[in-house]
Amino acid sequence: MSKNAKTRVLMIGIDSGDKDLIDEWSAAGDLPNIASLANRSLTGEVHNAKHLETGSVWPTFHAGVRVGSHPHYDGMRKFNSETCDHDWYKPGENIAEPFWKNFSKAGYRCAIIDAPFVFLDPSINGLQVVDYATHVPSLGGGKMQFAAHPKSAEQEILDLVGPDPTGGILCDDRCPETLQDHIKFRDMYLERIKRKGKLTQHFLEKGGWDYFEVVFTDAHCMGHHLWHVNDKKHPRYNAEWEKEIGEPLRDGYRGIDQAVGQLLASVDDRTLVLFYCSHGIGPQFSATGLLDQMLICIEEGRKFSPPNGLMDRARGVWRKLPPGLRSAIRPFKNSAMNLTETEDFAGNRKNRKFFEVWVSNGTGGVRLNVKGRENPGIIDPADYDATVDDLIAKLRDVKIVESGEPLAAEIHKGQELHPGSRSDELPDILVVWNKKAHIETVSSPLLGVLPNHFSIDRRSGDHKPTGLFYCAGPGITPGRLNAQVDVIDFAKTLQRFFDVPEDYLEGARIPTLDTTTA
Repeated sequence: MSKNAKTRVLMIGIDSGDKDLIDEWSAAGDLPNIASLANRSLTGEVHNAKHLETGSVWPTFHAGVRVGSHPHYDGMRKFNSETCDHDWYKPGENIAEPFWKNFSKAGYRCAIIDAPFVFLDPSINGLQVVDYATHVPSLGGGKMQFAAHPKSAEQEILDLVGPDPTGGILCDDRCPETLQDHIKFRDMYLERIKRKGKLTQHFLEKGGWDYFEVVFTDAHCMGHHLWHVNDKKHPRYNAEWEKEIGEPLRDGYRGIDQAVGQLLASVDDRTLVLFYCSHGIGPQFSATGLLDQMLICIEEGRKFSPPNGLMDRARGVWRKLPPGLRSAIRPFKNSAMNLTETEDFAGNRKNRKFFEVWVSNGTGGVRLNVKGRENPGIIDPADYDATVDDLIAKLRDVKIVESGEPLAAEIHKGQELHPGSRSDELPDILVVWNKKAHIETVSSPLLGVLPNHFSIDRRSGDHKPTGLFYCAGPGITPGRLNAQVDVIDFAKTLQRFFDVPEDYLEGARIPTLDTTTA
């Protein structure tokens, strides 16, 4: 790779950029810039950490070590064994250190714009922007806090493109209800893509960058909340809405394609370009949250009975409200929820033998309250294996009432699936939901019948596990790989380009990309 390139490595990340939608819409002519890049690239699919991809994919991509060697199965939060709850990561606790910190320490100039799940690093040799336009906040809290290094870049960005048009409000806190909500939601994110593209192009064209990374997270937000608009099989599909709004998710990908075209026009043929889509999107059919109710019944040895708690009654009333009214009062509802529980899981975990921990909407996590590991410590370590096996057996008995199929498509022991020096911090059991259709009601001889009141209200789209990459530049032979690349391999391969230490990395160099050196 020429050291005189305007930018030596450009990484364009699409958070939750779905490989199947990109292939389909590229073939249809909707994504001409991405399609053109694919034609001159080595392309392939990316294998992510099995059943933990949602929260771990970006920490794993950046760290180059497997889940189990780092504990980020929920990218924003860590499990606290003292409280049996989750805490926000804080500066200094980011165990999965991103590879570009090594580039910066070695004197290479880096620009990092909205990389997910990383703190602002004031020591970076170059530029870093956090929380300008992201899906979730950077590590350290539940609120977007736009910041940049150097500090002067903050005002430079605001003068150039203005603030995030979504107001820094998380997409899950917007949750469009009415048709007009959906149109407004789409338009805000299309505008956000334009602004992110413009500010990125502004800094990219300054040149002199050794490594430049930008991540667009808009496909993630739009995928969660707009999936049902065009999915005729989804329970929230509305044919009249589809006539009015068209294909909003496709519109989002078109916007990203335009931004990609602008960025590609800002580099030359000496630049190595990596286009990386972390994981995909599809319909959401989940029992996350419901799992905790099942675990309570298992521990108490009883069948499910409808709870009488205030929050449960409030949720029941909320679901019966008309969409327009829900839309109007949602900000007040979110504020009230923030004063009580932030999750649908039951409290008092310290007094329970086992409980649900957040993994994703596609996978439920179970944590055991083990003596000597959790501070309360109820289960004797000698009984750990028997307890895990018993829980797995009872969860396998749960069926979806409407289809008669098992609720769990797969069940795994977390530490066995992802071994490593930090694997004890992972969930003990991973329950992968059967995602063939919406899960209305579940039952088992032990638990009785349980209605599923979780998940469907907020998101209609959920993640698919496989990622995608294109790589073009000097020494790269275009073509398509037959085998998937492991997500941890990118860090080691990129480290090689800059000849910085890589011994601690667990991945392997991608041979077909290891033809170019710095």
